[in-house]
Amino acid sequence: MRFIDLDTVDEALARLSVAPMAPIELAPVALPDPIIVDAPIVAPVDVDAIATARVIADRASIEAIGATTRDVVYCEGMRVNATGIANASKFRREYDTLPETGEACASLERTIAGEDRADRLSHTSEIMIGDGTLAIADRNHDAGRLTPDAAKSLASYVDAQDGIAWILRQKNAGAMLTSACHEHPLPVRLRERNAHAGREVFAIVSGRYAPIDADTVARIVRETAPRGTRAKVEYDRDHAAGWIDVRTHSDVPATDYRCGEAFSAGVRIPFNDTGDGSCTPEAWFLRNLCLNLIITDRATRTYGRVVHRGRSLDRIQALRSQLARAFSVDAGVGRFIAQWSATNALAVTPRTLAVRGSEVTPWNDATPRQRVEGVYMGLQRAGALAPGVTLADAPKLADAYGRDIVTGSFDSPSLAGIVNGITRYAHEDCADRWTGAALEKAAGALIWRSSGELAYSYVSQ
Repeated sequence: MRFIDLDTVDEALARLSVAPMAPIELAPVALPDPIIVDAPIVAPVDVDAIATARVIADRASIEAIGATTRDVVYCEGMRVNATGIANASKFRREYDTLPETGEACASLERTIAGEDRADRLSHTSEIMIGDGTLAIADRNHDAGRLTPDAAKSLASYVDAQDGIAWILRQKNAGAMLTSACHEHPLPVRLRERNAHAGREVFAIVSGRYAPIDADTVARIVRETAPRGTRAKVEYDRDHAAGWIDVRTHSDVPATDYRCGEAFSAGVRIPFNDTGDGSCTPEAWFLRNLCLNLIITDRATRTYGRVVHRGRSLDRIQALRSQLARAFSVDAGVGRFIAQWSATNALAVTPRTLAVRGSEVTPWNDATPRQRVEGVYMGLQRAGALAPGVTLADAPKLADAYGRDIVTGSFDSPSLAGIVNGITRYAHEDCADRWTGAALEKAAGALIWRSSGELAYSYVSQ
């Protein structure tokens, strides 16, 4: 094997002389002048300054009352596409089919009144429950059949809640519940109502329970909700619970809906008459976040809660106060109710009068009777009258109060005279109080909007 002396190699390389290479010079190349393209900034499609300002202002007002909003998917203010227009029209049609708030609440009040509810204090040590039908009674009273919810409530008071589902499947379920009641003596309140066959106990609550039932909530909402709103009511009779949703809707045409558009607002008031939950009014605002009106944002804000304890007057006053704030302009949905009020009234002018369905008579050619009947029928078509109100009283109304007390003329009564006639009839001669209340409110709506556009009018353009 041969070895190379590295020092010898380094010395040999050092003796080599290499001439440095001259730098290579490249001939200059003439480059063309840069091409400057005057390209405009492309703005989002169908963005309108006025519509965008409306969208931004609505969002700001929602956030100002304490509700949290979500960001839009596209540029704020972009016009919705064909799908969005179709969905906007659908939402509007759904809103138009809802009854007026007073009518919806009155219907719920009648439903609860028909149940003929009654509360009675009892004691678990005296309760006897039969097998099979689960009929419940104590020393002095047969209360009726226990509903499943009431049985579960009772089980929670007598320390049998964990096994109640198993107990209810047994043939001797009544005896088992009776035994548990006697082992855990305490005062309770039995809540009774009419059933399909006899009476039933729909809830068992503590002795300190203080009711604020659905009919009371409906009455307070009916008296508090602003004019021009509509309502959807859900009542689950099996669970004696539900909600009232008071709503208003945008007056913006469907073809002008925008990304970020606030198009519906309202206040939801839940109720539960079994003691399982409080009454918590919540304002809500519905905004469109996309171009299809499919992705929406539901911003909410609550205003406190009313629990089933304390004096009845205190609970009612607390709910009234909370609803007043929820419907107010500065702290609730009142700004949108006022802003969209034009869409919640029929904008018309007294040019022609629709009488007897398709028959249209010029106002100046109509007789006093036709005018009064036309007003009555128009109120009914506009949803100002409660369900079941018929035209049977219209002829008497026309004959008795056709004379205009303002002008003294029977031949040409004015709108003010007709309104006065409807009001007098509602007070003096209307036998049904619900019909009278509906007529009185409808007449008030007529005179309230008597300057310019009329609400609930009798006119067909």
